[in-house]
Amino acid sequence: MSETKHDMRLRYCAIRAALPDRAAKSAMIAERLFASEAYKSASEIFTYASFGAEADTRDIISRALADGKVVAVPYARGGVMRFYRIYNLSELRVSKIGVPEPVPRPERLVTCGPGTLLLVPGITMGKNMHRIGYGGGYYDGYLSLAENKPFLSVGVCFAAQVAEEVAAEAWDAALDAVLTEEGWV
Repeated sequence: MSETKHDMRLRYCAIRAALPDRAAKSAMIAERLFASEAYKSASEIFTYASFGAEADTRDIISRALADGKVVAVPYARGGVMRFYRIYNLSELRVSKIGVPEPVPRPERLVTCGPGTLLLVPGITMGKNMHRIGYGGGYYDGYLSLAENKPFLSVGVCFAAQVAEEVAAEAWDAALDAVLTEEGWV
């Protein structure tokens, strides 16, 4: 019998939470990203602001800002996710559920363009480029809209979070790549 998404979510949350050296592994992910052509050629970095045991994106955000890239972080409410430009990490506020997010100012709303690199969080990522998130469907919804199709969508996680395959439903959007501390999937 195959494992359900719920069971995978529980199992990989536990695996991620038990990982040693998450800070060092996050730094390795960031260095692999910075060395990539995907990062070098991107003019905009749309990225989640990490929380809990997720691969830490603070160094990625800081470096992208220092490199002069447009950096945008998601704000999700009512089934809709939008990205808002930030100019520094101190602009992020912690939501009621603990997620760092921008203040949704209309003048800072940004949309994907041909130079957008979208970094996507997940609890587990499959080698088939599907993922399991927290269950809200925000990233799947964002990725499935044609006008939001980024230059490249990259799942970011630790190598221990990569599964052979993640079953996909009709509404699940595939990623273009997955990046871990061990390299690109």
